Amino acid sequence: MRAIRLLLVAGAITLSVVPASWMTLLFLTQSIELVGSTPPYWREFLAVVLFWAGFIASLVFAKRCFAAGLGAALSPPLLLMIVLGISAGIAEEFILASDPEFHFAIGYFELAPMSWVIAGVTAAWLRGRSAAGKLVA
Repeated sequence: MRAIRLLLVAGAITLSVVPASWMTLLFLTQSIELVGSTPPYWREFLAVVLFWAGFIASLVFAKRCFAAGLGAALSPPLLLMIVLGISAGIAEEFILASDPEFHFAIGYFELAPMSWVIAGVTAAWLRGRSAAGKLVA
């Protein structure tokens, strides 16, 4: 079971490192240009901050799934933050759609939080099968 968890974490890290790195660069850029800026920067800054809140919530979700199963991770505030983060990532992609330098495919930034959600749900599912004796690890 530990090897499976290690593979799930490695997969989630692999899928989330590049989108999260781009969001870090966007956050730094928006933070620097936020002072005395025009309203579009405020909109982008809010989208990036909400993305990070959702990404951190997805990490907490995965941690709870790994530790105690899916039941421990299904809290409404946590799920709301994940949904807000994914929505903010989509909003940022739409905002950047008109920028010829930084155009990302719709769904690109969502790889980061969704990879952790999928890893957590998979770990909880495998934990349940292992407890029921249907999975030998």
